[in-house]
Amino acid sequence: MKILLYGINFTPGADRHMQVHGRDGRAVDNPAALENLRQQALIRFQEAFTWPDVLAQYEALLTRYLPG
Repeated sequence: MKILLYGINFTPGADRHMQVHGRDGRAVDNPAALENLRQQALIRFQEAFTWPDVLAQYEALLTRYLPG
């Protein structure tokens, strides 16, 4: 199984942990680079998945598909 997310590839490693591959296909094995990616992902998650945004999307979906 290979997962592509925002241009970064994640593939299962031999030790059952995911390996991170950059856009050039090389494995990212630099702990500082991996920590930077982790921090960026957390910031993106905190910015993109706020309750007001999630609830607004559900409201739009329900308004579109439920009679009323």
